[in-house]
Amino acid sequence: MPSRAKERILDIAATQKADGSAYHQYQPLTKRGNNDIGSGFNDDPLWLISGTAAYIKESGDFGILKETVPFDNDPKDSATLFEHLKRSFHHVLENLGRTGCP
Repeated sequence: MPSRAKERILDIAATQKADGSAYHQYQPLTKRGNNDIGSGFNDDPLWLISGTAAYIKESGDFGILKETVPFDNDPKDSATLFEHLKRSFHHVLENLGRTGCP
């Protein structure tokens, strides 16, 4: 169901914060991140990268990378999905734990 997978990826990307960090939990009904579950799970941004890569591998839809998506559901602060993925990657690299893992 590529259309539903694409919608979910874009919804999750819209909950990403501008610094590349991510909420630990996403609420599909409200399409918002959940602050109440805690934070500091620095591997969370990697799931957006992994999910997008799997979607493109299955669908061949590279156009998803050009979709404009807001940060933290704020339409005044938006970027392409590709920019969201870059910020996810850099956020993880810049926030490794003391063991060198995300």
